[in-house]
Amino acid sequence: MATHELRIIKRIVQVQGRSKPMCEVKAIIPATEAKLLVENFGNEPLFRRTAYPNGFGDCGYDIHPSLARMLANFVRNDACPEVLVKTLVNGQRFEANTIWDVLCFEFCVKLGFDALVELCQGIRELDETIIYRGKGTEAANLDTFAADAARERLALAS
Repeated sequence: MATHELRIIKRIVQVQGRSKPMCEVKAIIPATEAKLLVENFGNEPLFRRTAYPNGFGDCGYDIHPSLARMLANFVRNDACPEVLVKTLVNGQRFEANTIWDVLCFEFCVKLGFDALVELCQGIRELDETIIYRGKGTEAANLDTFAADAARERLALAS
């Protein structure tokens, strides 16, 4: 299986005679997955600021306190970009006003990339039958239990 990766490039660019920090990102995923995702799920959001109105406490990342304060302001701002499947797969560029905005965008894109990897797992399972036996159960243990129960019933019957 090919490795999924996120390429991040940060630099200073000249925009209308002014220096601005900029961040470009692009997800590198297998071509077959990229094609399927962009054609069928291109507008699927990977990061949407409205999903984090109360902060990033449930995102699973340990956020540095100084970045956490900046993230709170960043997601409240209308300039906070969404990250969609097609924008991340095709590449997305964000011109910021401050380096904090670049760092916040980078953080949001990393969350989006994790969601993209999850979607890739989901599309690999299309057209397959998946057996789910409940949280915390292991297939081997259930199969062993069923086999043991059958042997016990057979022993009791004889």
